[in-house]
Amino acid sequence: MSETRDGQVTISLKALLEDPLVQFADQAGHVLTGTVTKIVPFGVFVRLAPGIEGLLHVSEMTDSPVESPDQLVSEGDQIMVRVAEVDLRRHRVRLAEARSHIRR
Repeated sequence: MSETRDGQVTISLKALLEDPLVQFADQAGHVLTGTVTKIVPFGVFVRLAPGIEGLLHVSEMTDSPVESPDQLVSEGDQIMVRVAEVDLRRHRVRLAEARSHIRR
C-alpha cells in the first residue's frame, strides 16, 4: 500500500504476491525450452515459466545478418535457450545461445 499526493491510498494485489523471478534466479546457466511470445526488431521474448519471460537478442540467434528475427522464428515456436543472466534489480532475464536449438 502506498499514499499518493492527494491523500488517496492505492492498493496493489501484485505487490502482495511473491515475485516469481526470485525463485527463478538460480536458473542462470541452465538450458531450458520456452515459447516465443513476441518478436521485436532486436530479438524475441521467450516464456520460460509462468510469469517469467526473457529476451533473446537477435545476435544470439544466428551468425548471419538478418533483417528481422521473424526470419528465424515465429510466435508460438518452442526454442531451447541458455539463461545467461537473471537481473533481479532490473527485473530482466537475458538469454543466449539458441543458434542450433531453434525448432520450427
